[in-house]
Amino acid sequence: MTRKKLTIHDLQEAKRNREQLTETFTMCPIEAAACDAAGIDLIVTMGPAVKESNAKAIREAAPNVFLVLADGIRDPNIANETQAISAAFKLMEAGADAVYTPLSCEIISAMSREKIPVIGHVGYVPYNVSWFGKPRAVGKNGLEAYSIYEQTMAYEDAGAIGVEIEIVPAKVTAEIAKRTNLLIISMGAGTGG
Repeated sequence: MTRKKLTIHDLQEAKRNREQLTETFTMCPIEAAACDAAGIDLIVTMGPAVKESNAKAIREAAPNVFLVLADGIRDPNIANETQAISAAFKLMEAGADAVYTPLSCEIISAMSREKIPVIGHVGYVPYNVSWFGKPRAVGKNGLEAYSIYEQTMAYEDAGAIGVEIEIVPAKVTAEIAKRTNLLIISMGAGTGG
């Protein structure tokens, strides 16, 4: 029996009902097809896998999975809202149900005005590791935990549909999830998302 692909409305209902969903990272159509067959709810694909033809092949291989694509709009060369919106529309045309970007809230707000579903990123952000001195969990003290909460709320105010919280203590993730309407995607941040 073919299952129905989740919509943003379905994801928001799942959050309201405190349902846990599954997400994984894929790089190719074979992995995407396996995720679809296994009943994975969401998949994220980024980097070289998001070239237009491969992104379309991933979409075709996983027609029943909510697909988040992240490439062109992660590019540090994107300098303005117009470029970000253009890159996001290309990802949507390739089959994305949402796009992932850690860009500024101003850019996310512009994308949201165009009805582009955006997922941001808080907590440990790999390319920001220099700010922390070395790779480590983020949010282990009150100031860091509150900063992650503020960043999450800024994404909500900008119109994002969700955030990925990476390498943050599980209790912090759970408390943030209670205080936002955003979808909270945990990446090494406990089951509170």
